[in-house]
Amino acid sequence: LTFTFLWLMDWAWHYLASGNASNVSELICLVIGTIFLYRFSRSYRVALALGLMYRVLKFLERAPKIWDSDWWCIQIDTLLAFALVTHVNLDQAATCIRTMFAFFYFAAGFWKINASFFDPATSCSSVFFLQLYAAYLQPFVKFSSVKLIAMAAPTITLILELWVGIMMMIHIIFPHRGRKI
Repeated sequence: LTFTFLWLMDWAWHYLASGNASNVSELICLVIGTIFLYRFSRSYRVALALGLMYRVLKFLERAPKIWDSDWWCIQIDTLLAFALVTHVNLDQAATCIRTMFAFFYFAAGFWKINASFFDPATSCSSVFFLQLYAAYLQPFVKFSSVKLIAMAAPTITLILELWVGIMMMIHIIFPHRGRKI
């Protein structure tokens, strides 16, 4: 219930801050719906499902101009909302969601196997790693290792994403082996 309330209030704040007059009716419905949910909802499962489906609708409102990861979020949120409303065993839903995340991470790593991603001049991973270096490591490292970090970042990213996906799949196939991720 708290998640739903905070999510709806976040969207209400977003519309207030945008200054877009065409969103006034949606904002009013949002605030009334939030107050109604917070005051009269007896089931956290229904409230959470409504919050998840609201987020799905907001993603779909922007479609097709959304990221691939947004499509994964839509699928996972829809599955969880369905499980909450139909009173499916949440352990079964969690296993299904873990499987989806395993495929997501593995696919994210697999689709990075191309020449463009391994080129530090065009890879987003080089930029992200260098930002982390500048923010957290630069004061402690005595030598300049920017070029080394930029060159290693794509490989490290690929290995980590493939590893997380594979480890999650191993745990799903052999549930009594290893740790849950």
